[in-house]
Amino acid sequence: MDHGVKRTLVVARPRVLRSIRSVLLSVLFIALSFSHPDDIEARSNLIRTSFRNSRQDAQAEQTRVNNVLWVVMHHPDAAILGEPSSTISTPGTSYNAVKNAWMMEIAKPAVTPQVLVNAANFFRPLEPTRSLDLLAKARELDPKNWMWTAMLGQMYAFQLSGITGLNQNGSPLELIQRRRIAARLKG
Repeated sequence: MDHGVKRTLVVARPRVLRSIRSVLLSVLFIALSFSHPDDIEARSNLIRTSFRNSRQDAQAEQTRVNNVLWVVMHHPDAAILGEPSSTISTPGTSYNAVKNAWMMEIAKPAVTPQVLVNAANFFRPLEPTRSLDLLAKARELDPKNWMWTAMLGQMYAFQLSGITGLNQNGSPLELIQRRRIAARLKG
């Protein structure tokens, strides 16, 4: 086989695999939407899988955002919404759509501490002050739950140490930026 053809196949293979993965995720999303729309476990797995693939595949990111939005609107207390895979760390249309859904949920009179904590998780990367406010409100509603206090304490610790936000994996942005600068200075 010609070396040029081999090189083309090696380079093309990851793109083909991403395309196949993207199509499969889209098919799964459509099938799930019609066959079992309330299957939170399936949607949670789809969100996690799309999250893992979203850096290389814009379609996977859109699938993830669509599922996160659906879960916020239908099951805002779902455990998946407390995970990093349910956050959006870049401002824009997707962020605004999910933000608006969360704003409607947290404005409801019978909002639960779990819904407030899930919303706080969403706002954590880009709006840490809003996240703090939601965690404080959850703690007010359920002061005996140690988890809300621990999460609130973590956010206060981030503020005190100068962390400006978190990325989608929950890592502090200021710390990541300092490490990048240090690496550049060493190199």
